[in-house]
Amino acid sequence: MDSLIVSPMVEVLFGRLTDTVVGEVRTRTEFKREIEKMRETLPVIQAVIEDAEEQQRKNKKLRIWLAKLKAVAVDADDLLDEVATLVLRKHLMKEEFYGSYSGSLMELALQIYRTENSISFVTRNYENQFFEQLFHSRSNLNTKVRKIRERTRYEFRKTFLTLESISTYRKKSHKLRELRERLDDVAKEMSSFQFKETQSNGRSSTMERRQTGPSVNESKIFGREEDVNKIVGMLLSSSSGPEVAVIPIVSIGGMGKTTLAQLVYNDPRVTSHFQSLMWRSINDNFKPAWIINEMLRYVGKGSHDSSQIGVLQCQLRESLLGRRYLIVLDDVWNEDPDEWDKVMNPLKGSAGGSKIILTTRNKAVAAITSTSPPFHLEPLRKEECWKLFKHRAFADGTEHDFPSLLHIGEQIVNKCKGVPLVANILGSMLHLKREESEWLHVQRSELGSIDAGESRILSILRVSYNRLPSHLKACFAYCSVFPKNYEINKQKLIHQWLAHGLIPHIGNSSVRPEDIGNEYFNNLLKMSFFQEIRKYDDRGMAEFKMHDHINDLAKSVVGEEYLTLGQENVHYSEYSLSKTCHASVVCSSSSALIPEALCEAKRLRTLNFLSPREDYVEAIPTILATFKHLRMLNFSGSGIKSLHREIGGLLSLRYLDLSNTLLETMPATICDLCNLQTLNLSSCIELKELPSGTSKLINLRHLNIDDCPRLASMPPSMETLQQLQTLPVYIVGPGFETSIFQLSAMKNLRGKLKIKCLEEAIIPLGNDMIKDWMKTKEFHSLELLWQNDGGKLDHNRYRPAGRQVEDRTHFSLVDSLTVSPFIRKLSINGYSGTKFPDEMSWPQNLTELNIINCRRCESLPPLCQLPVLKILNIQGMDSVVHIGVEFSGEGDRPFRSPKELSLIDSPELRTWSSINSTEVFTCHAPNFE
Repeated sequence: MDSLIVSPMVEVLFGRLTDTVVGEVRTRTEFKREIEKMRETLPVIQAVIEDAEEQQRKNKKLRIWLAKLKAVAVDADDLLDEVATLVLRKHLMKEEFYGSYSGSLMELALQIYRTENSISFVTRNYENQFFEQLFHSRSNLNTKVRKIRERTRYEFRKTFLTLESISTYRKKSHKLRELRERLDDVAKEMSSFQFKETQSNGRSSTMERRQTGPSVNESKIFGREEDVNKIVGMLLSSSSGPEVAVIPIVSIGGMGKTTLAQLVYNDPRVTSHFQSLMWRSINDNFKPAWIINEMLRYVGKGSHDSSQIGVLQCQLRESLLGRRYLIVLDDVWNEDPDEWDKVMNPLKGSAGGSKIILTTRNKAVAAITSTSPPFHLEPLRKEECWKLFKHRAFADGTEHDFPSLLHIGEQIVNKCKGVPLVANILGSMLHLKREESEWLHVQRSELGSIDAGESRILSILRVSYNRLPSHLKACFAYCSVFPKNYEINKQKLIHQWLAHGLIPHIGNSSVRPEDIGNEYFNNLLKMSFFQEIRKYDDRGMAEFKMHDHINDLAKSVVGEEYLTLGQENVHYSEYSLSKTCHASVVCSSSSALIPEALCEAKRLRTLNFLSPREDYVEAIPTILATFKHLRMLNFSGSGIKSLHREIGGLLSLRYLDLSNTLLETMPATICDLCNLQTLNLSSCIELKELPSGTSKLINLRHLNIDDCPRLASMPPSMETLQQLQTLPVYIVGPGFETSIFQLSAMKNLRGKLKIKCLEEAIIPLGNDMIKDWMKTKEFHSLELLWQNDGGKLDHNRYRPAGRQVEDRTHFSLVDSLTVSPFIRKLSINGYSGTKFPDEMSWPQNLTELNIINCRRCESLPPLCQLPVLKILNIQGMDSVVHIGVEFSGEGDRPFRSPKELSLIDSPELRTWSSINSTEVFTCHAPNFE
């Protein structure tokens, strides 16, 4: 039975009622009374709501009461969001009008300064005072200089919006009264239940396409030695006839089929017996051409573009001729014998002794793939299950420090029934808990039995879920929007949680909601609700998955609120879809863009398009007309080439993912999305520009424009994006509104930053604004690029003609931009000074440094004191003739923590005074004299 999670939604609503934006309309008579009454009622409900959520599984009437409460909370939140958006739009209209004049004056001042600076340098004190006063006075500029035409336009828009607001406020006040009356009715029904008041847990302090591979950590596996020996014996046994022997491993999910196959695959007896080993994770994606193509990769024949199954079969047959091989097909669901034969036919007649291991939960799959009895994987013995549980529940060797918990733990293991997944989850859940009462609660829970089959596992997995605080329950439940085998990006998921209000904003606290979300995720990860499938890459990202049974658990606790449409086995009714708030759509090329049934989901807040279709853009008018309160819209990887201008009507939208699409431009109306928090445009390889009004997105927190090679400039006045944290690329422009000083106004930037076109940057001597800004920025990766991303730079033309640039200008720029102590990876490309400044403070936490195409630079900087530098890449240093001891230090061991040194494309380099050791680095360098 699904469980309603209501407390986070009620907390969001209470926050709405106290929000300063809503406060602007609270003075209106028609709003004030209703808002005050709701603020009085909600805390009474909040005091008992967690107890209600705990009791609902045993009390059907209580669950109906929670459903009513959630419906009121959702509707009220949507209404107040509309009101807050209306207020915000009026505010932005004023800012847009007044801001246009101050921007013009700032541009004029910068041009004057550029002219003066090209003639002579004024004193440092004057420069500093002039620029800081100029920059900080922007908000205080008066409005004496106004053009009559624009003033008239402003007054017209103001009058129109005011008239619209009066009508809107009147309608919404009536709706608010109806919602307040519904809330009162819900509160009155509380007396019919015996609730206990509970304290809110707040933040816990203790806190896909599914792909598998052959790698396994054997030190964390318990009790499968006998099974491994049996399977290995079957693999090494001789077989006769043209058919390749298939060994199906069958069990319910979570029993360890994949782990057993991994152990067998890596067994030395197996690796020495077979000439070729191949592993492929299948899931429900059983496409013979794709599977054969993947096999060809393993045997060194590369990928093949042919879609003709006959061609691929011939290539595979020829590639395996005379070889003894082992193929592992993991997690197979296909029950179509004709499709299976397409894979098996080219394998017939190969070298004797070749075998296939197949893992599946479905006995029917085993029956059609093999004439031999399948290998049924049995539960772990109790002692092995106990070892696994202890490994998860206690740090190594510490279990004997808690003798009372050991006795309870043994009883908990009895309830695991030998299922490794369950032992793993329960052990992880108790890893940080050392109170007997906490362990006894788990031990006394009604786990049920798994003897009746796979459905019983959910009752066991639910024990972990029930122990979660409400805020983690809501975050976990949201993950049911992802289909099975979906790869989950951690950062994207956190941003989606934020978009739906599942992560609280703590007033003026310095704790960012994203950091709270990261804690939430890590807590779920520790308790095995997620599994990491890919390590952090160069973008600081990580990919995770949910085990199939964990995904089943998530879907079981949310019921009708979450839905994946387009799957053949999904059945839905108009009644159930009316409750749907989160939907994923998997459409074939011939199906409707928006399934007609989904249009009944008037409360829809999440819409994921998970199939590549170029015409998804045509669905936007339908989305706008039907789903007024959409908070999250995902077109990532869909193949769309344009975006409908009506996208600007989705005023409640917080999260818009357009990554990996073929967009070249975006409509200006996207800048009307004043509530937008995340705009993901990463890997939009055709994107040429951002809308000029991007600065109006004042709630934007994450603007991902990484890997957009054709993007040539930034929109003006980015300084207004005060909430922005993610901006991986900034392109400096010639005007003030695109100058490097725009960055200094964005106080919350962190993570990764690439600054391009630094030849356009001006930092007056003695002006420390950029330097002071950079000192506090938590950038782990920083790239500084002059002119372009690589190649030989022409330093005679990268500045305006006739202007001689002095080294001190370069010194000021590079010194100001590299002072952050958090930088671990630094790249400097195209720097035009003849040397690096002597007083430059290199980040002491640098692990990787790239100095590239600094062709005027005559010497290398002193880097020998960087304590943790591991990778040093120097390339394109045309003017360096000699490297002295100041660079790497004296003695046989320059640098402290080296791993790799690359010294490339320095044609004039002749000597290196202190390179007495060839063992310090892996070197790629020219010959020295």
